[in-house]
Amino acid sequence: MKKLNLLLIVFIISCGRPKSTDQEKSEIKQRQRLEALTTAYDTVAGTYSGVMYLVEDNSKYLVELNIRVVQDEDPVTGLALDAKLNGSLKVFERILSDDNFIVSYGITGGSYDQDTQKISLELNDKLTLKGDATGEMVDAVLLSTIKGDVAELELERVE
Repeated sequence: MKKLNLLLIVFIISCGRPKSTDQEKSEIKQRQRLEALTTAYDTVAGTYSGVMYLVEDNSKYLVELNIRVVQDEDPVTGLALDAKLNGSLKVFERILSDDNFIVSYGITGGSYDQDTQKISLELNDKLTLKGDATGEMVDAVLLSTIKGDVAELELERVE
């Protein structure tokens, strides 16, 4: 029995603490994934300006799209949670030489896929902006859950 205990102690000492636990490996993978996601989101973060054409009558409006990256932390672990896109979409109507503000939508959530350069921004429960985005431009469609395609947007980076 003493030999068995001695062998067990020697085995434990020789093995020591594992280099990294499954939890540590999981946290590292999560951090790397979140860093890659945040980097992709940083590509499209910024201010864009351009025009919006209504599908219904081809009316032209000026728009300003502000996109920012938001990332909360888990209060228990302190690890970063998934990044998301927030911001606003402001619509203006040009009358003579004045730009008159019409409406502003808050971006409540969104995502961006850097590989396909596709962006999706949720403006509210009924409106979504979907389309193509690079770091320099956004070509998108404003979709309504009620009417379908509402408008087309052609925007260029301002900042």
